[in-house]
Amino acid sequence: MTFSAPIQSLVQQLGIIAKEREIERYRRDWAVAVKLEQVSFTYGEKSEDTAVLRDMNMHVPRGEFVSLLGKSGTGKSTVFKLIAGLIQPSNGQVLVEGEPCEAGRVGYMPQKDLLLPWRTVLGNAMLACELSGGDRKLAKSRALEWMARIGLEGCADAYPHELSGGMRQRAAFLRTMMTDKDVLLLDEPFGALDALTKREMHLWLLSFWEQMQRTVLFITHDLEEAVLLSDRVFVLQANGAGQPQQLRIDLPRPRKPELVHTIQMLDYRKRLERMIYAQHD
Repeated sequence: MTFSAPIQSLVQQLGIIAKEREIERYRRDWAVAVKLEQVSFTYGEKSEDTAVLRDMNMHVPRGEFVSLLGKSGTGKSTVFKLIAGLIQPSNGQVLVEGEPCEAGRVGYMPQKDLLLPWRTVLGNAMLACELSGGDRKLAKSRALEWMARIGLEGCADAYPHELSGGMRQRAAFLRTMMTDKDVLLLDEPFGALDALTKREMHLWLLSFWEQMQRTVLFITHDLEEAVLLSDRVFVLQANGAGQPQQLRIDLPRPRKPELVHTIQMLDYRKRLERMIYAQHD
């Protein structure tokens, strides 16, 4: 069947428009590293009364540092497990870089460092390369380079039990980073550290993020930590009641630990406290 010239021209124009819309949709999806759309999750029996998350929406643009804040039991670690593809939502969809989430698409550092005790620091860092069948020589070179940059120089042959708490966390972060994923999930990585070590860890984490511009999602219960590190903070509510509230942190970068002593920090802390405790009034 043949069409007249005007109809053929119209068909071509519609095809161009459809293609342009597809490209624009792809650009929008590409610009968002992590997207949760109407996500619900229930452990055990599927009852609204036991829902951890209900119709949750959250968009995280590429390259942002975003913290998840909230009381224990508000679903922060559940959100991470969904993004990591370790569990599936009861409803809704979770997208990572525009694709349905699946295990292995993100780098995930859980609360405990989980370093393999029979492997050295270098051996733990090389784990992702070994599992993926990558170039071991190149991976070793990169791991040694990063050890020097994050304060683990000379520790390549050390075993986890020989390291301090802060050094173990650095080693665990190195292993996560060596997955070469653009999205990193850090679940309370500094929660067990003393105040002085935590301050030091904030410095090198900020330095790493500013150099590499990875997308980082970070769980914390520490309000000052959330403000110091983040571009935005999401405050989750108990039992998935309502959408997470979010607060943009409009403070210049690079940020220094001395920021915790400023009026701006106090103001952001007060605003986060109101967001958290208003949920329980």
